[in-house]
Amino acid sequence: MDKYREHQALVNRLASTDEPAIVVAASGMCEGGRIVNYLEALLPDEKMMCCLQAIKQKTLGRAIKQRDPAISIDEQRILENAQVHTMSGYSGHAGRADLLRCILGITNRKPCT
Repeated sequence: MDKYREHQALVNRLASTDEPAIVVAASGMCEGGRIVNYLEALLPDEKMMCCLQAIKQKTLGRAIKQRDPAISIDEQRILENAQVHTMSGYSGHAGRADLLRCILGITNRKPCT
């Protein structure tokens, strides 16, 4: 199986189950790459927690950060129910323990049940 099909299978599994996961994306303001597949599949889910550092105007990351009601991916509107948290000064180079400590330290989270 090629890597993209494995990726798409994981996206589909996360979208259809309550399995917890942390997805860390490279820089790019959510404008391209595989993170777009995760966002398209998971943003409609109220159990999704999206943490962003989007700075650049007129990017998907910034629209999500500002909870723009007209968010669209591939010209398809995405109903956004996800919890959105802004993170500054965070590096995606952290290890698993640091990622978990960061996520668990966010206050006012809705329970993921």
